[in-house]
Amino acid sequence: MLSLEDIDLLLRRGDICSAYDACRDALNEMNEDWRFAHRSILCLIRSGALERAFLEFSALNEDLKNAHEDMLVLNGRLLKAVALESAPPHRARLARLASHAYGRVFQRTGGLYPGVNQASLLALAGDYDQAKGLAGHLLAHGFEEPDYNPERYYYWASLAECYGLLGDEPAFCRALHRSIDVDPTHYGARAVTLNQLEWALQEHPLLLRHLDACRGPACLHFAGSIFPDLGVGALDEHARAKIYDDVRAWVRQYNIGFAYGALAAGADMLIVEALLAEGCEVSLVLPAPTGVFYDYSVAPYGEYWVKRFEALIRQVESIRWMHEGREGLSAAGIAYANEVAMGLTHLRAQALGVKARQLILSRDRSDEQSFSYLCHARWTQTAMASQVWPLKIDPASTPALPPAPLPRPHSALRAMIFGDVRGYSQLSDDQIPLFVEGIWQALVMCYRDLTHPPRFENSWGDGLFLVFEDVEDAAQAAMALQACFRDLDLAQLGLPEHLALRLGVHYGPVHELEDPVLGRKNVFGAQVVTAARIEPLTPPGAIYVSEAFAATLTLLGQGQYRCAYIGRNILQGHGDMGLYTLRPAFNSVSRLN
Repeated sequence: MLSLEDIDLLLRRGDICSAYDACRDALNEMNEDWRFAHRSILCLIRSGALERAFLEFSALNEDLKNAHEDMLVLNGRLLKAVALESAPPHRARLARLASHAYGRVFQRTGGLYPGVNQASLLALAGDYDQAKGLAGHLLAHGFEEPDYNPERYYYWASLAECYGLLGDEPAFCRALHRSIDVDPTHYGARAVTLNQLEWALQEHPLLLRHLDACRGPACLHFAGSIFPDLGVGALDEHARAKIYDDVRAWVRQYNIGFAYGALAAGADMLIVEALLAEGCEVSLVLPAPTGVFYDYSVAPYGEYWVKRFEALIRQVESIRWMHEGREGLSAAGIAYANEVAMGLTHLRAQALGVKARQLILSRDRSDEQSFSYLCHARWTQTAMASQVWPLKIDPASTPALPPAPLPRPHSALRAMIFGDVRGYSQLSDDQIPLFVEGIWQALVMCYRDLTHPPRFENSWGDGLFLVFEDVEDAAQAAMALQACFRDLDLAQLGLPEHLALRLGVHYGPVHELEDPVLGRKNVFGAQVVTAARIEPLTPPGAIYVSEAFAATLTLLGQGQYRCAYIGRNILQGHGDMGLYTLRPAFNSVSRLN
């Protein structure tokens, strides 16, 4: 059994699944220790499995629920999460319930955290007079400023929230800016604060105008044309220097702090040099491993770019490659990497509550079929700001083009769902027909009735495999399947109530080929295996998706879903991967994107 310190280390590393399993093991041996119960439910909240979290919280005995202030606020945290995800007709009622839960804790402990949350949730519920009264009471209490961060940040942010609820604009601005001054690079905490202020201060719209000025740096997706260092289709040194200076000025103008793209010879490198010079964090998303990408997109274009690549690759924040081999350099593989890079830009902007922008440096409009212009077209479908700068290359010259993408027959980008039911292996043989007729039949009817059913379906035992045309269809199916399972009355079906559906979802290029065993089309490839490795890591009742799926859904999903990062997890035989939970979108009032 892991110790509490071991579990906290797992949580800090983002390994929610291992932490959750360790908590459950500990509770089976020491069911009176509130700390393991507390962390177990926190794991479920962080994973997005709110229904499961409610079940486990309800099952705790009263001694555990009252053991510590951290346990006392759990009910309020759960209700708050549900309220923020609810449709407007239900949000006020749920916000009031969450406020009452925080209020009971505040009455017992007098703590600033439960008090501020109670006040803000009262405002969300429309009880503005009560919210103002409580905010005034908290300010009059005279809480002392802590000596260190992040507590100092939260102290001033809480005061700003109180002043905002009272409509005191000068004091609100002073406290809000003070919270930033004491911890200026804590962008994640700042985003949470601004999001809460955005929905808590709807009665004071004049205060909301101050929020944008307090947001952190914006996020950028960049792309551009490849060109050689010398000869036909090249830019002279003066032109390169001009682009470098112009990009730096543009980065300062729009307060860019984080950027995603590739590092091919030519425009990519000019942009990255300018970004790094302005202190931006640059993350590379490559279609293939670094060495393979270098051989294809850098080395053929001259020594200047080779030297720049070797220098820049050591300065970037991170490098992702979307395929393990040369097949990533197919047209589908390059499009896949570009989609993920654009989606990661949106994800980062969403997490930080800031704007997402795009900068394209490309040749003239005759190059509209290039990957750079395809990125621009894909990006503008989301109504985000995109800046396209034409490169002034001598029109009489023949632009040097990159090698043609590698052919990859039968390749297509597809979204895949793997699912199983936790507890199936403990069923008796007599219960298997009940499982198939009661659960499996219901799930099959659920996904076949969708507007866009799967292109391919398969099952084995309690295993389910579905393949969809795109990420939106797969997201809709995954949400529908979990809702269908939750609505089942397991006891009435004669099945144990601990059964729970877990779903793992991925997106990537696959081979669609005739399966000689099944006698019909099936999907094959490394991305199918990756998809299969996600499902065993998923807690019961949750939906885990890969980073590629989360990024692409955030780019194209029209704000219907929320993908929340829960950390990097080890995929059996496939290294580690960033995983996200899939939930309905927050119903916050965002005016950014």
